[in-house]
Amino acid sequence: MKFVLLIILFLQSIIAAPIIDISKRASILKPSEDPFYTGPEGYEDQPLGSVLRIRKMDTNYGFVVLPIHVESVYQILVRSEDTFKQPIAVMSTLFVPYNPDPSKLVSYQVAQDASCFDCAPSYAMQIGSSPLSWVTSELEEALFVTSLVDGYYVLVPDHEGPKATYVAGWSAAYAVMNAIRGTFNSANVTGINEDADVVLWGYSGGAFATGWGASVQPTYYPELNLVGSAMGGIPVNISNVAVYDMGSVFAGLVVMAINGLKNEYPELKELMQEKMGSEKYAKFAKADNYCLIESVLVYAFADFSDYLDEGNQILYDSTVKNITDHNNLLTNGLTPSCPLFIYSSENDEIIPIEDTDALVESYCEQGVSVEYRKDRISDHIITAVSGAGLAFNFIKDRFNGVEVNPSCQSSTSTSDFFDEGSLSGLGEIGSGLVSALVGDKIGPGVTSNDTSSSSFFSSILSAGEGLVSDVLGSSSDSSNSTSSGILSTLLSSGEGLVSSLLGSSSSSNSTSGGVISSLLSSGENFVSSLLGSSSSSNSNSTSGSVISTLESAASNLVGDLGGSNSSSSSSTISNLLSTGSTLISNFLKDV
Repeated sequence: MKFVLLIILFLQSIIAAPIIDISKRASILKPSEDPFYTGPEGYEDQPLGSVLRIRKMDTNYGFVVLPIHVESVYQILVRSEDTFKQPIAVMSTLFVPYNPDPSKLVSYQVAQDASCFDCAPSYAMQIGSSPLSWVTSELEEALFVTSLVDGYYVLVPDHEGPKATYVAGWSAAYAVMNAIRGTFNSANVTGINEDADVVLWGYSGGAFATGWGASVQPTYYPELNLVGSAMGGIPVNISNVAVYDMGSVFAGLVVMAINGLKNEYPELKELMQEKMGSEKYAKFAKADNYCLIESVLVYAFADFSDYLDEGNQILYDSTVKNITDHNNLLTNGLTPSCPLFIYSSENDEIIPIEDTDALVESYCEQGVSVEYRKDRISDHIITAVSGAGLAFNFIKDRFNGVEVNPSCQSSTSTSDFFDEGSLSGLGEIGSGLVSALVGDKIGPGVTSNDTSSSSFFSSILSAGEGLVSDVLGSSSDSSNSTSSGILSTLLSSGEGLVSSLLGSSSSSNSTSGGVISSLLSSGENFVSSLLGSSSSSNSNSTSGSVISTLESAASNLVGDLGGSNSSSSSSTISNLLSTGSTLISNFLKDV
């Protein structure tokens, strides 16, 4: 079954629409190099949420090399404040779809999860940003793009601010609230209503900022029409997360969190230097130069004892405990007033589910309307996707004025991928993503550039249903037929989309059809082998056939594309296909 998923991913890479020349990457300035990120002289005296700078962006935003087509994107620098109420300038990015609804704003908090300023989403979401910076930011665009399809304005604040204060809750909350203030103060430029309804949304590190924003809003920005907040995989007690993750593959998250707090609390930096010594401190603080993926790789399986004689007992040091308690959602003394949707996984390997349970219980006791959803089998990363459908449904309901349950309700699913309501929301997210990938204009009521995009995704969903049926219990007699039907449906719909994307000439369509037919044939043979072959030799033979056919198909497709696109684009596609082929080769070695 993993092979089927690889085929789908491979197809996605070769059918995707207009490709941006990645040789232009160097032209985008990092935040630390861009004077636009610095507040003008005297900004400290401006009111909170004042627009300090605003510019309409002429760079592309999207997924790696695939742009999303919205009406406009603005960067807005606003006056905010840090934990200690000292003035700072915070950047935010506002996406405006075609035919926008100026009465609705989604503030989406990205999981920056780094103590490095140059990992800020305002930079990382741009096509052409450093590859190490965009992994989470650009992927999370796939989640909020459907909000744009529905006509909502989408705001993405740099909630860690210019000091990259990862897991500094108060500063993050102020950044989110003041970014929203600044958005409304930009109404004369962006066209948004100054009294628009607002929903907050975020996952993991983005949920941390979302939860803190919702918590401070009743006292910090009471006039805001905050109609709901959706947050998933939320870090509640950062000390518990540190104990949970340190020594694991995710230890880099803890290293970045400690450095993020060090960037906000000078006394923590002094303590670290004293306890670690210069050599170990330099190695530990080097995380300030890394974004999420690099930090996770560099610090994988690191433990407190690698840097400190007292190991994790450092968490009970009075200086450390005061700071972590000050940034604990459960003990901050704040209560949200808007309805909440909280989603988590019981199998979360990064965030202790007990902390989320305790937070929900506390909010419910205080009379907050909470819908709490737990996924039994998904892990932290998978829940970001599986729970997104329900989160989007919640957002739509809040904007549409659907009545909320005034009390709390909790439910648990085996997997939200098999929940009807979740699949409905995920279907909309997937459809919006496909529209973006094939180059459609994003917004309600716009004419699609490619009418095959909707049928393509519908076919994917239909094929997915067949795949689920096959996994859950189709008979051995019908398994080969089912798998063949799945691939036929997937690849047939893909063929139509590729034909549309590659052009109108018969030769182009013939080439794309040949590619799809080759993939179909090899895919059917291999899945057939996986599900019902009688000998390993047949499977190995088919595996080799898959790779050779894929390589041949890739070569044909690159040649066809090279006739109409730049050599740089052709090179980009070649690299994508080479990577895909390598991934599949490596996978097949273990089959």
